[in-house]
Amino acid sequence: MVRRGASISKLTRPQDWPAQEVPVIEASAPEKVASNALAFLTMFSIGKRSEQMERTITFIRSARKANWLLLAGPIWLAGCLGSGKDVNQPELHSGFDAMPSLPIEAQRDTVPRKRSLLEEASFENTSYAIYADLISRGRDTSKAYGWSVEGISIERDGELQLSLYQKEFFVSVQDLLEGGSEVHSERLDSDSSRILFRLDCEYSPSAPGQEVIALVQLRPDQIQTSDLFHIEGRFENRPWGVDGIRWTGFFAVEWPYRLNESGKDLTLSVDTSRLQRHVQGQLLRILDGNRRPPTSSLLELVDNPFASAPTVTSLTIHPEDSVKMIHMATDGVGSGRFLDAQNHWIQIEVAGQTGWVKGMDDLLKIGCQPSG
Repeated sequence: MVRRGASISKLTRPQDWPAQEVPVIEASAPEKVASNALAFLTMFSIGKRSEQMERTITFIRSARKANWLLLAGPIWLAGCLGSGKDVNQPELHSGFDAMPSLPIEAQRDTVPRKRSLLEEASFENTSYAIYADLISRGRDTSKAYGWSVEGISIERDGELQLSLYQKEFFVSVQDLLEGGSEVHSERLDSDSSRILFRLDCEYSPSAPGQEVIALVQLRPDQIQTSDLFHIEGRFENRPWGVDGIRWTGFFAVEWPYRLNESGKDLTLSVDTSRLQRHVQGQLLRILDGNRRPPTSSLLELVDNPFASAPTVTSLTIHPEDSVKMIHMATDGVGSGRFLDAQNHWIQIEVAGQTGWVKGMDDLLKIGCQPSG
């Protein structure tokens, strides 16, 4: 008798075939019928040509494959029916559970919204209000973190004049459950003819070390706004607007800005008139540039790396030596790319000598450590 589960190799080895008659094994009536039928086919295949034997083997393979499909098919179908969920069906959470029949982005139109007053300003015959337009994050809306800013609106005498930054503040419905945007405002400068505001924009969660701001200036007959400005570092308030403090991976440098308010919009540009120049660009003043070497090492100082034939001085520096970093030279003031200190010449003063160093090895020797 051939039992289910026997391998094909056992069916095709001549020594395994019965020589004369099919042995009788006690079994149920259906099993006897099946066993005798398979045994008969096996006996019949002896003496046939090789291609007939191959057809028998192919039949058995197909039968085994069909049995496997018959077994796996119901299991697969049961799994699909048991899941009870379309793979494309969005998973709803928290405050959005009331909208189960709508596509994800269609749900956005039904999410609760409100306005929060940021600033008010008044002139002789005109009054302004700056609002943050908020959308619910599906959390506790009695708390500030339950809302995310999706735009800024400015009204004059109670009528909407501008809606700003909707594209920049956009957060999908799914992502609102994980994070959101906040805006804080402060007054930078004012007189009888104008009021300048700074809007600090922050998305959380996000990595520290960056700032994003916008500027709004109100006049009795004019509203001026800026794009969003981003900096690796921070913005510092000044009477004329803001300056920048930029991070270079090892230390911070001054980054002076000039506010241009002559057109319809407010713009910020680097104020190169406040920077020292060198033959290939500008010199940025290094802030908090005092360091000490971690170990004794040999340092090569270049007197003027921008000269055609610079002079190099070798000296040994020690942990008790004080290193003062003075300037970083760059030709990328207008590029907006990240200022990586290890790719720029750094002017330092150490052991009574002044010169320039460059690269990761020199920065580590004088006591600089890379950080985000």
